[in-house]
Amino acid sequence: MPETADRHLEEVREIRLSDYFWILFRNKWSVLVIFLLSVFAAFLITDLTPPVFQSETTIRVLDGQSASSLLSQLTI
Repeated sequence: MPETADRHLEEVREIRLSDYFWILFRNKWSVLVIFLLSVFAAFLITDLTPPVFQSETTIRVLDGQSASSLLSQLTI
């Protein structure tokens, strides 16, 4: 039994970041197709989903007030 445990420990290899990049590069077409399908699905969902919130506003300017006096009332 100890021999199989030692053999298993010897076979364990450290995984480096370059190994992950190699896997992605090797499967670049699959990654690209999945990415493009995801972007297309997100576009469709965004385009076809009706807006949940919509707002409108109206600005009324009273007679006798100039634009400069209105701007001076704004505080930023």
